[in-house]
Amino acid sequence: MGIQAFTGRPLSMLDDEDSLFDPSDSIAFIRKSDPHSGGTYLILDISRNHALTCHQGRLRLETISLNDGYVSEQAQWLCTERNGFKGFKNVAEGGFLGHDLWWDFCAKASYHSLWESFTIARREGGLYWLQILHWWTQWQVSSRDDGTGVFAEKDKATEVSKHNNASDLWIVVEDRVWDVTEFAPTHPGGLEAILRYAGKDATEAYSEAHPPSTIIDNLSQDKLIGTLDKKTLDDLKLKLPPDTSTVPLQPDPREKPPLDTIISTLDFEEVASKTLAAKTWAFYSSAATDMITKRMNARCFDKIILRPRTLIDVDQVSTEQTILGCKSGVPFYFSPVAMAKLVHPEGEKAVARGCQQNNVIQTISTQASYPIDEIIKEGRPNQPFFFQLYVNKDRSKSEEILARVQKLGVKAIFITIDAAVPGKREADERSKAEEGLSIPSGSKARSDSKGGGYGRIMGRWVDASLSWKDIAWLRKHWSGPIVLKGVMTAMDARLAAQHKLDGIILSNHGGRNLDTSPPSILLLLELQRICPEVFDQLEVLIDGGIRRGTDVFKALCLGAKAVGVGRGFLYALNYGQEGVEKYVEILKDELETTMKLCGLTNLSQVHPGLVNSGAVDHLVPSSDSHPYAKWRPQARL
Repeated sequence: MGIQAFTGRPLSMLDDEDSLFDPSDSIAFIRKSDPHSGGTYLILDISRNHALTCHQGRLRLETISLNDGYVSEQAQWLCTERNGFKGFKNVAEGGFLGHDLWWDFCAKASYHSLWESFTIARREGGLYWLQILHWWTQWQVSSRDDGTGVFAEKDKATEVSKHNNASDLWIVVEDRVWDVTEFAPTHPGGLEAILRYAGKDATEAYSEAHPPSTIIDNLSQDKLIGTLDKKTLDDLKLKLPPDTSTVPLQPDPREKPPLDTIISTLDFEEVASKTLAAKTWAFYSSAATDMITKRMNARCFDKIILRPRTLIDVDQVSTEQTILGCKSGVPFYFSPVAMAKLVHPEGEKAVARGCQQNNVIQTISTQASYPIDEIIKEGRPNQPFFFQLYVNKDRSKSEEILARVQKLGVKAIFITIDAAVPGKREADERSKAEEGLSIPSGSKARSDSKGGGYGRIMGRWVDASLSWKDIAWLRKHWSGPIVLKGVMTAMDARLAAQHKLDGIILSNHGGRNLDTSPPSILLLLELQRICPEVFDQLEVLIDGGIRRGTDVFKALCLGAKAVGVGRGFLYALNYGQEGVEKYVEILKDELETTMKLCGLTNLSQVHPGLVNSGAVDHLVPSSDSHPYAKWRPQARL
């Protein structure tokens, strides 16, 4: 009658007729009880008196020894040559079951209800190999002659779709099925973002914002249910719910004009506004509430007037600058921006390549689309990189990141200090997370009362308790330069100097967090007026509103060591690496022109006398206090 599966029967109760089978064949055993409900089943290898059992979701294979007389020398050699494997282990509760002779790994015991059958292939010498254990094994045995090793033949799409609620949540990414039940509540983007794809194919949404390795880095292999074939993936995609976002997600169908028609950095912005996906444009172009600070960032630069010098030999000029000990071909750097892959499939990788030519320093965001090491590999040897850190509520995660970037040779870290909570970016939040969409659990996937754009959902894990006392913690885990990004008053600039920080970035987050916070160039003037000594104690950088080479020049004249550019680089990234290179060329050329017309040949010659800030001086505070309102706070800050 061939091989059978027996439920709860001891070896002594098996009949002789159960041993009638061809031992050279691969044997498929059908599950006879449900391990998740406490059942036990036993599968017997009649020829060798050994048994396979499954109990409460764990697999067990009884001991078989390579020293047994019936095991051939060839089988012994194959096993011992690979990591010293000594045959099947007697395992339970997730121990090792067997060793794949073709690959250097041991398969970990696991069980999922999706697997309706197990395949055991007989090997020469009496060794039997359990095929369905792990997705690696499943994938490999599918191309071997001893079994398919993938899911049992059944409606796999239907099985996946059953796991569609917060207490039993599977998603598909690429061709892999993952159990994200435990992970989903801690997802930085919020539970709702995952629930929308519960029991469905989430590949497209995942790939918009994540590198391929993110899910592998955050989930253990026992959360990998298995793999799916193309037909099943197609079936799952047909079951995706319609998108009900209030802003369309698809890019404008109009093609970008040729790159050689771009002559201004502002041209990149115009093209991006028409060709990026609407939700992507809303995320990057938006700012807090009425966007007053965003507009003033640029307008205040416009109000500062240049004072050119003439009859000076400016035949040769240099734009080289040293920023935090790193040599750069230009006095501007790529500011950290989140999820650059939303703009271009190669995201930060394309930026790294585009920065090579003029040795532009790229600052990698904590929320970059690709792993840090993959981005750095795209740069030339010894190309300097900075890293921006949002401190996580779980400090151990930030410590792990700091250790990783230190090992990768990152030169400095920028600690973002102006984002204790996400700002209210209304354009971003109007493209909110599938408002009103029904999700499988029966509730509604909805943004919270404060909105649900990209910006808000990414800021949920940032540590709002970060304070000056944490500088010591940072120094414990980072030995290089530390820069505070988001200083907006002379008071905090002085405190940074007192804490012996290496630098500060005068920044209002591009106007994205607190509207009516001071424009960056006014902050530079505030430091010059109230605490000019800090320029000798640390490096002062600035970002926000910089669109032209003249803007870069004005900031340098007023004391900035370098300026950061975020949105401008991103809009150029719309054209990939070539767009980034073109952007650098345009900004550098404008800076060189400005230097020559102001009588400078290198950046060590800049000074405040080359600018007239009279049109904005009345907006610059003269002290830390209000000029006439004198009441005091009831509590000390």
